Amino acid sequence: IATNVAHPAFGSVHPLSENALAELGRLAAAGVKGVKFHHEYQNFFADDERAFPLYEKIEELGLVAVFHGGADPGFAPPWKATPERCARVIGAFPRMKLVVAHLGGLLMADDALTFLKNTPVYIDTAYMAGAYEPQTAERVIKEFGAERVLFGSDCPWDTPEHTFRFLQKLHLSGEETDLIAYKNACRLLGRAE
Repeated sequence: IATNVAHPAFGSVHPLSENALAELGRLAAAGVKGVKFHHEYQNFFADDERAFPLYEKIEELGLVAVFHGGADPGFAPPWKATPERCARVIGAFPRMKLVVAHLGGLLMADDALTFLKNTPVYIDTAYMAGAYEPQTAERVIKEFGAERVLFGSDCPWDTPEHTFRFLQKLHLSGEETDLIAYKNACRLLGRAE
């Protein structure tokens, strides 16, 4: 890992690895801004208490945690990072900067609103153009509030250009679009706009 990271790079660790906490410290020391977890690929439930020491360390270090949220068509249920499971995590670690991808849960918009809307969780727009009708995406964004939505495309499954065109179809103000496109990320990552 390069030191003095010029861009807000993210890394990952497996929470059940015996070296997870040390690796997390190493990532933070190298300037990495956050960690991504894909619970299906990493094969652990988001609210598995064995991962809690790692979440506690993420919270302590002020890193951002990004969870793949909701279903994943490549895996069979039970899904490992449903909005309900993610809500349990943020309930246990309310100061953790948590982003739940795919509007809070891929193919689980109603659950995202039920379990995550009234928490400090951020959501992102990754693969929303491939998974949702514009009306559903707009409803989720409006109910969460544009100030809690980050731009993401889920490349290579969707492109930034396609996702942004989809975002522009929604009934959002210019300020709401700017918040989602870059301002929220700048604030979350402690960077100048």
